[in-house]
Amino acid sequence: MKYLSYVISFLFHPIWFPIYGTILFLLAVPVFLPIEEMKNTWTLLVIVSVAAPTLLYLILYTINWIDSPFAVSAEKRKWVLYGYISLLVIIALKIITIDKYPILYLYIINLALGCFIIIFMQFFKLLGSLPVMLMGGITGFAVFLSIFYNIDLLYVISTLVFISGLVASSQIYLFGKTLLVCFLSWIIGFLPQICLLWLKF
Repeated sequence: MKYLSYVISFLFHPIWFPIYGTILFLLAVPVFLPIEEMKNTWTLLVIVSVAAPTLLYLILYTINWIDSPFAVSAEKRKWVLYGYISLLVIIALKIITIDKYPILYLYIINLALGCFIIIFMQFFKLLGSLPVMLMGGITGFAVFLSIFYNIDLLYVISTLVFISGLVASSQIYLFGKTLLVCFLSWIIGFLPQICLLWLKF
């Protein structure tokens, strides 16, 4: 169970969610942009979302600022969240820009909003789960895409809900998160994405 939980934590680590959301969007919605421009976007997204954070993790691990890429002490946690928010803002402003990918832009911004709420929870001694919040975010994004574009994503949404349960279970098993905290974290990610439906109605 421990090794499975670590595999789940790796596959659904926060660094992957900008890419997962982009894949979901591009598979569900036709995008009419030049191939070369799409390639450049993907290259920048992988560099900023995965390569740069991985290098930073290695540096922080080398200087003993963190002990694990999956668990960060409570006092250092907010700085990691601020760093992740900065990463999302860079992606939104420089890569997934509102003029080229307006829906994806709002997805990324809403993930950043969820991170701010997770930070706010700490003032009430509630350590929310970032991976669970992000799973709620991408699930809400799938629901939004299904309704907004009138496409059938039932199997995708069902799979994401199932994976949300796996991620929550791994957080509970590895890091002692409570079921209530995981549920609140998931809702924090889910609701901002669903609120995008005001664009339709």
